[in-house]
Amino acid sequence: MFEWLHQRLHAADKLGSRRKLRAVEPLTGSMRVRIESRELINFASNDYLGLAANRGEWTAVGGGSGASPLVSGYRPLQQQLEQKLATWKGTEAAFVFPSGFAANLAVLSSLPEAGDVILSDALNHASIIDGCRLSHAERVVYPHRDTAFVEAWLRTHRRRCKHCFIVTDSIFSMDGTRAPLIELAKLADEFEAILIVDEAHATGVFGATGAGLCEALNLTSDVPIRVGTLSKALGSVGGFVAGPQVVIDYLIQRGRSLIYSTALPQPSLQLSLAALEQMPLLQEARLRLQAIADWVRHELQRSGFDTGYSDSQIVPVILHDNQAVIRASDDLRASGYWVPAIRPPTVPTDTARLRISLSAAHEDSEVEGLLRACHQLARARR
Repeated sequence: MFEWLHQRLHAADKLGSRRKLRAVEPLTGSMRVRIESRELINFASNDYLGLAANRGEWTAVGGGSGASPLVSGYRPLQQQLEQKLATWKGTEAAFVFPSGFAANLAVLSSLPEAGDVILSDALNHASIIDGCRLSHAERVVYPHRDTAFVEAWLRTHRRRCKHCFIVTDSIFSMDGTRAPLIELAKLADEFEAILIVDEAHATGVFGATGAGLCEALNLTSDVPIRVGTLSKALGSVGGFVAGPQVVIDYLIQRGRSLIYSTALPQPSLQLSLAALEQMPLLQEARLRLQAIADWVRHELQRSGFDTGYSDSQIVPVILHDNQAVIRASDDLRASGYWVPAIRPPTVPTDTARLRISLSAAHEDSEVEGLLRACHQLARARR
């Protein structure tokens, strides 16, 4: 599937232009680092005032990484995190980015090229949209979760493009809907397309070990490239891409949001590793989260609210009118509940909504209070 990437990397090897990562271990209290067991004075860092190197009182938990991963910011701890992420996701390799947004930009702006086509769900996250726009490939936006459209397009046009990519969120951030991943995986296999899935809102939440919706649907081996975040269910910061080793190698060469971004600092990496260790042990919390979401949807629908097709921990309350949703959010805040008002252009025109984002850590009494406040809103709207 990825022989074309092997060829591009081989061409970079022949030109002597292939980038390589080296794990750089900072030595506390100095501008010295250890690389491959050798102690060196660091003249590659952007730690211009020495604040990251000087573990003073303000940096008791550790400072910044000082530079991009390819310059001097790649830490052994990041390497360890990537290995664990790859194992968790069932892939050959993974790479950590400063954000999930940066991860999507790198994948979609560097893998597809002129002569390729990207099929993208209409409600994909802004980072996917922007990554597609930065690509030189042709972009086709298909109606939300419309696999019939995707199949018809592939049957008609697949032969005219060199590489075809299908990209989708697994859980859509403003609607709480699930992507039809089983159907998309079958289409990708039939038409030799590459399926890319952003598991940002599914990572930690779905699957026996929390690896995401692909794990829950037994699609781990059918989705070659998966993007995720460390900043949601894992409670840290950063993003990652998991996939074949050749894909990760290629992103290191061409992913501008990786090459030109400062690497994550040690505390963030430590927090992510600690959270990752806990993920397989949190199935009870995942089940509780889904139970809470089912409860909230049922009660809101019983009050006459439109929750769309939500099937996750994200529950929209679609009020359509911008002013109405602002008033509803203000009323809930006055009652002690922070539920943001989401309006266009974040969501399509005339679909302004409250966005309820649930957690397994919410106590039953807190959920009951929110539902009472929502019932009061419903009575006021009648």
